Amino acid sequence: RELGIDVVFDLPDPKAEPPELTAEFAATRALGITSYPTVILERSGQRITLPTSYDPETLVGSI
Repeated sequence: RELGIDVVFDLPDPKAEPPELTAEFAATRALGITSYPTVILERSGQRITLPTSYDPETLVGSI
């Protein structure tokens, strides 16, 4: 959020979601993204789907 980017991590099992995240993940799945792991970046109203990278430099470099 400090960079103006929201990052959403989808979870493999809806039952594993904390209740406060249920709506966010449901919205993510509504985009047709059901695989795990998936990263959705939202910046200025634009959503970008990226494969999950556990290397922060690679993730930031891809945007």
